[in-house]
Amino acid sequence: MSSYRNIGTLALSVAAATLCASPVHAKRTAPRDVRPVTAKGVEYSAPHFASCRERLTSCYTIRATQITDRRVLWQCDVYFVDYDPFLEQDVQDVFISKLEVENDLLLVENERRERFTLSVQTGVVSLVQKHEGSRTRIRGKPCAIPEPP
Repeated sequence: MSSYRNIGTLALSVAAATLCASPVHAKRTAPRDVRPVTAKGVEYSAPHFASCRERLTSCYTIRATQITDRRVLWQCDVYFVDYDPFLEQDVQDVFISKLEVENDLLLVENERRERFTLSVQTGVVSLVQKHEGSRTRIRGKPCAIPEPP
């Protein structure tokens, strides 16, 4: 009789543990806002969650805005992160964390301290420093940057 009680207790314990167990979600905190930089009447910013046209990919964008009338002049996807489909997407995001401007170059740094440059004249993006094992990649062609008015 006691063996039936032990089996019953064990079965009840397993059922309770299974029902009460909640799935583990690897959610990250929201990215910090990046301080925009200005040069020659243009503000350069890094909006989070820019739309990306590629499936299982996230893009990280710089936006150029005319200071006088707040008109968006252009946007450029500086780098992309290719998602591992077997991992949660939010923990794979690598947001832009810092912007600086030096002459006609934007210096872009992300949360993994990878560094990129973007020429505001030619739209050419260059990778300066990459994190080992990173899934980031830069665009293969220059961004379309219109001539200044």
